[in-house]
Amino acid sequence: MLVIMAVATDARVPRGVGGLAIGAAVCIDCLAAGKCCGASMNPARSLGPAVFAGGPALGHLWLYLLAPALGALAAAATYQWLRTATDLTAPTVRTEHNADRKAPPSPSDRA
Repeated sequence: MLVIMAVATDARVPRGVGGLAIGAAVCIDCLAAGKCCGASMNPARSLGPAVFAGGPALGHLWLYLLAPALGALAAAATYQWLRTATDLTAPTVRTEHNADRKAPPSPSDRA
């Protein structure tokens, strides 16, 4: 979620980088979590078998439903903190690739 927010909402990110960054994040997730849990990022792949298997599989279902929401909230808070810290210290660079995107407000605009 952090990568998606960073490349999709920041005016400083050039066009065309978003797909590459998101794809790299998915690839790293698969490489890191593939051996231990199958890197299940598709809800149907985890929820369907858990419902049909029943028993212990349903006992862990709460974690699969709660953890992504908590992770997204943590990512949003982290990105907001990083973006605020960066906006206060570095000027926004505008290029022809992102000229039509709205830039975040500058520190002088906040006063």
